[in-house]
Amino acid sequence: MPPSPEPSWLEVETVRDVLVARPTLRRILNEEKIAALTRQLQQLVADSGQSKFVINLSAVESMASMMVAGLYSVQRKLTAAGGRLVLCGVQPGLREAFKILKLSDLVPIYDEEQDALLSLY
Repeated sequence: MPPSPEPSWLEVETVRDVLVARPTLRRILNEEKIAALTRQLQQLVADSGQSKFVINLSAVESMASMMVAGLYSVQRKLTAAGGRLVLCGVQPGLREAFKILKLSDLVPIYDEEQDALLSLY
């Protein structure tokens, strides 16, 4: 029996020339889910042909620091390829964690998806 496909916890949409990824998990705390979500995001970067990415975190209430490391890795991969990553919809508690972990120094954070999209044009 073939292995079952990895579940996807991302909704993905292309808006003009920007790829928008929206994680659907409220809490990203489990190591297995973190690894899968990070792989899915990195695969999008590798396969999409897009250089502009928005990750909308409005559905996410909390995440482990390992997931923040995953976001760093996606950002590094995109930057190395000449692309840009922005975040939006970040809950206040996560925004504070991103500030402490210095993610907000590397990746711009916008309140609304529309603002994030406009920043990439």
